[in-house]
Amino acid sequence: MADGPNSIETMLNDQSMGLADQYDMRKRLEYFIKDLVLTVEAGATFIPLNELDYLRYKFDFYALLAQHNVNPEYYWPVMRANGLHRPTDFDERMAQLIIPNIQVLGVIFATLRSNSLMRARKNKG
Repeated sequence: MADGPNSIETMLNDQSMGLADQYDMRKRLEYFIKDLVLTVEAGATFIPLNELDYLRYKFDFYALLAQHNVNPEYYWPVMRANGLHRPTDFDERMAQLIIPNIQVLGVIFATLRSNSLMRARKNKG
């Protein structure tokens, strides 16, 4: 992928990737992940990890998320919430799995989609 999508419309219409895979949205999500979804008060879940988790899912963070029934659309934000940059970064150094409040993430995603769509329509017309 180049520096980013050609346009917001291209990004919104690209059905091959989930929202979190889209360059522009990732930048916005970084802010929200850090400030809104990483506390128990915000509804985040903290799951202790054990040696079996490390052996079974080492270097495959997305498989660990699938095991915990996380929607694939949210894999990237959950990965970033855990301080990882790639799914292959998961190893025994991670003591717990942090799953941000999925409802909060859903609201953030819906807001970002709506804002982007409104900007695209405004720019088009």
